[in-house]
Amino acid sequence: MMDFIWGVATSSYQIEGAAHIDGRGLSIWDTFCKVPGKVANADNGDVACDHYHRYEEDLDLMKWMGVDAYRFSVAWPRVIPNGVGSVNQAGLDFYDRLIDGALQRGIDPWLTCITGICHKLSKIRVDGITVRLFNGLKNMQKFSPQNLVIESKIG
Repeated sequence: MMDFIWGVATSSYQIEGAAHIDGRGLSIWDTFCKVPGKVANADNGDVACDHYHRYEEDLDLMKWMGVDAYRFSVAWPRVIPNGVGSVNQAGLDFYDRLIDGALQRGIDPWLTCITGICHKLSKIRVDGITVRLFNGLKNMQKFSPQNLVIESKIG
């Protein structure tokens, strides 16, 4: 029997912001939210909650709240800006800092590998990309199988 784990969860597009810095590519949501009339108030994720710059404060709040786990997703356009090809080191570095910060506060990071945020120009190729992300993150050895959440909303 598994113990209950008290945690919080976020979605990269809705929380990270920093949509146009450090090499992040465009996602389908970046494009969709810019179409007039598609989203109330023309809201978008360009800044969002600015988790990209404020993750330390956010993690401090999580620790203060006493949560055991943080389930977060990867903004693939931040990691592989063009959907294929080169990995963006600045994107990997952000997730490294986020994971390190969670672990330093005693918060168990739960990584959602595949989400509905993908690239504007192409669907991501899941084969190999997830492996490349894991190889690029320094703390992947600290993840157990229960900490990897795989969701498929693509296609």
